[in-house]
Amino acid sequence: MNCWTSVIFLLVLLTTLVEGFTEPKKNKHEVVLFWGQNTARLPEKDLSYFCETGKYDTIVISYITEFFANQITRYPGMNLAVHCWKLPSKAYPNLFNCPNLGKAIATCKKKGIKILLGIRGERGNKWLTSKQDAEDFANRIWDLFLGGDKSPRLRPFGTVKLDGINLNIRIGDDKYYDTMLDKFNELFAEDRSQHYQITASPQCGLPLSDFKTSLDSRAKFIDAVYIRHDYGVDCHPGGSDFDENLEQWTKKIRYWNGKTFKNTKFYLVLVLSLELKYYMTLWKNFKPIYEQTLKNINEFGGIALEDAGWDDYSNPAEEKERYSTLVWHLFNPKGPEPWQPKVTTTSTTTKAPLNLKVGALWGSNIAEGTTGNTEPSLRVVCEKNLYDTVIINTLSDDANDQNKGNLPGLNFAKHCHTPFGPGYQNYLRCNTMGSDIQFCQDKGVKFLLNIGGSTRFIGFASKNESQTFAHNLWLLFLGGTTEAAEKSLPRTFGRVVLDGVNIEVRFGQGAYFVNFVQELREIMDKKGEGREYMITANPSCVHPSYILDESFSKAITSFDHLYVNFDDEQCHINKPSGFESAFQVWYDYAVRNGGPKIWVGLPSDPRNTRTSEHYLKRVNAKNKLENLAKNYPKFGGVMLNDVSWDMENQVLSVHYSQYIGSVLRPGRLPGQPDLVTTKAPVTRTVTDKKGGVSVIIVKQTTRRVWVRPTGPVQLGGSAANVYPGKVLTIICITMVTVLLMKFLR
Repeated sequence: MNCWTSVIFLLVLLTTLVEGFTEPKKNKHEVVLFWGQNTARLPEKDLSYFCETGKYDTIVISYITEFFANQITRYPGMNLAVHCWKLPSKAYPNLFNCPNLGKAIATCKKKGIKILLGIRGERGNKWLTSKQDAEDFANRIWDLFLGGDKSPRLRPFGTVKLDGINLNIRIGDDKYYDTMLDKFNELFAEDRSQHYQITASPQCGLPLSDFKTSLDSRAKFIDAVYIRHDYGVDCHPGGSDFDENLEQWTKKIRYWNGKTFKNTKFYLVLVLSLELKYYMTLWKNFKPIYEQTLKNINEFGGIALEDAGWDDYSNPAEEKERYSTLVWHLFNPKGPEPWQPKVTTTSTTTKAPLNLKVGALWGSNIAEGTTGNTEPSLRVVCEKNLYDTVIINTLSDDANDQNKGNLPGLNFAKHCHTPFGPGYQNYLRCNTMGSDIQFCQDKGVKFLLNIGGSTRFIGFASKNESQTFAHNLWLLFLGGTTEAAEKSLPRTFGRVVLDGVNIEVRFGQGAYFVNFVQELREIMDKKGEGREYMITANPSCVHPSYILDESFSKAITSFDHLYVNFDDEQCHINKPSGFESAFQVWYDYAVRNGGPKIWVGLPSDPRNTRTSEHYLKRVNAKNKLENLAKNYPKFGGVMLNDVSWDMENQVLSVHYSQYIGSVLRPGRLPGQPDLVTTKAPVTRTVTDKKGGVSVIIVKQTTRRVWVRPTGPVQLGGSAANVYPGKVLTIICITMVTVLLMKFLR
């Protein structure tokens, strides 16, 4: 073999080795996804779904919401919406046990996706109060989610190690964040098996209001900055402040990198929520901004999508692919197609009309004080065919000492005010109401007894008191007619049996309510003899519920419906940002362990609300309610806050409830059974662009190098065995080997 042949052989070998040892070129720009809060209109799918079907470089699991959920054990609190809520122990409130999520994280990491832990700190202690707090918190996060091993039994995701943290803290003081970042950096140095990242999500406005000085002073620890949209500042791509804000952030990151010798990148967090259209960046607008501006900025790292559910829900530009997929193709014009199944659903029936319900609270006669008109009787109301459910207002006292046996106190305004008899001053006999209720039930209307309302006399001093009240309700108003007769207990409505109770407690404490709810549900299930009894609640839209939060978190499956009252300044029906976020929080209960349906509680008339702005006008009702029905399968309907005002609110002799009913259940009267649409099994087909079945084939290319056989070269032998050509070959081999070794070094 001559020298040139040897050179060619080794150059081919060198080329092959270079291809084998060189890492694939990393995407210049990346896609980051925030997952875990379930804020979109449809339930957010699990983490593995997004890792399998999407194209993301980093996913942030959202969120750690409390620095210290328990001041004794000093462990943080989590909120993963519907994805995980099982507690390892009562000693660790809001620190969940999520083995399935741990498996999904491991799968995502195998695909090369980095998984970060989002830290928000919005509940409980909203900021760190000392250097010790900062160090303790960093240590807990390290041991529970990252490379630490001091709390193996409490690690929510098991042994899997996340790739770092994202600081998305919007409220509180950042005074000790620098200490926290120092501690994290110290802990990261203990585990060299992987690289840990620290990322931050400040608001776009400069100077920084949420992180103040901590990011500037610890820029050397920050690997990436996910710049959030700051409401009130149009800093989103396409906004009026975008160009100026982009220039400011570019200069800031450039200054950091020059000072720290890092390569920190900034990412733009894009709003995808259809409820915040003003701040959305449509695909057709983002593409030219990227191609003309962003792609040429060295400090630009990519985009972050604020919510996985919204990315999966639909594309604002009505494209066929997710927003993230479109962006990924933009960032990787020659990259492989991300795999995503097309879902085809075949229905055996035509689309059914909406089959939602309308309810109202009756019995307080509120409107008479303004209009002079008395609230109609239940029989008159039911003859109008307006409501599917009526809540009778109200049981005002759970144990009234003016009644024998401390039976409950009742207040039905003008409708019934006759004491049951001697010794029952505040416990009423209402035979006419009972007869009317039976008439209405025969028409299919459900009746619930309201517990509380505006009264201040509902509350329990012990578990025993709460359970006694549950038994009294069963005996006096529900299915305990025979048992009540045996005990000679008076029943307000005689042998008429109500369909359940509604809890509307506005004052007092929430102690032992969870025991009350669980006991009442157990009684209903054991003694109901197949009849359906309901437990419902009528909380304010403000979350968490001051009194019933524990009942909702620990006994949510005991409830059948939640009539959430959206008549509060923070979250009324006409305040898009407040209403949508509040509704989603309550809707999380609906999808958790088969929880209750969620209704929207509305004022019956603009005169029966805190301000007329809280009233949903007819002209806006159809669109809002149909959107809820379309996007939330467990949306139950509308509960109006007063029948007497509904009687006053008429347009062309059509009551407000009648109009709402025409939207929610067109063509169906109250009490009629729901229409049911049946569907064939969902089929999933993977197709390529040409419509054929997609088959992934890994094509392997083998390079063949032909070498002419020669005699053995005996380097240690006599000169007679070494031919001149072989000497040249040895020299060539040596030269190329040196170059190869230098390259590999």
